[in-house]
Amino acid sequence: MQVFRYRFESRTDFSNPVKDHSFLLRSFPLEDARQTLLDSSLRIVPQPDSLSSGRDCWGSRIDYGFQAAAHDSFSYISEGTVEVAPYPIADESPSALFYMDSRMTVHDPAMACLSPKTDGTPFERALEISSRVKTEMSYTKNVTSAETTAAQAFRLRKGVCQDYAHIMISACRASGIPARYVCGMIPGEGETHAWVEVWSEGSWYGLDPTAGKVCDDRYIAIAKGRDAGDCPVVRGLFKGCSAQNTTTISSVEQSEQ
Repeated sequence: MQVFRYRFESRTDFSNPVKDHSFLLRSFPLEDARQTLLDSSLRIVPQPDSLSSGRDCWGSRIDYGFQAAAHDSFSYISEGTVEVAPYPIADESPSALFYMDSRMTVHDPAMACLSPKTDGTPFERALEISSRVKTEMSYTKNVTSAETTAAQAFRLRKGVCQDYAHIMISACRASGIPARYVCGMIPGEGETHAWVEVWSEGSWYGLDPTAGKVCDDRYIAIAKGRDAGDCPVVRGLFKGCSAQNTTTISSVEQSEQ
């Protein structure tokens, strides 16, 4: 078990001012049997007229609010301390949705080459799939987008961590292995990371197909779901004709406490 200080920042710049802006954020580490949030804070600019908190259907914290006045940027900073335990996470009955294709993980026959070739536990078979995804794919930025599906990325054989996770999830579900998408942070500084949790013999295990490794207690989850569409760190609706550009950055370091 490890304790980390984290800082997560997201900024959206608008090409023209917008108003009546409703937003939804996922900005805090998820609290479950594996993670405990020891302290936290959230700062939003501009200051919203209203702000409330809750949980989405997968247990991730959401903060949602409204800003009426016109503004040309929107940003938030979430920071705090989180205690993280190693995998696995016990769960006797995973949702049937994690066995099924979702919008971004629809299986393509071309992915048959990713199927496990040996028998074993679901975890052992998923580990083989993870290894095959890493072998088949080349990590390349700016060739896919947030809306790229698993099949599209696999045809390119290029992409980023979101694409690797979607492809692995698709291959796992096609092989009868329950799998879900995880968005989160890892030690260091950079963008958010994505990995996969697979269900095997009563527990969820983390696998990172981008790195080709089993996830340990340095992986901090923010949100989980069927695919990335369930895990956006910021969503919004507003009045105004404007293009948007959103950047995110996370910083994680081990705490001395």
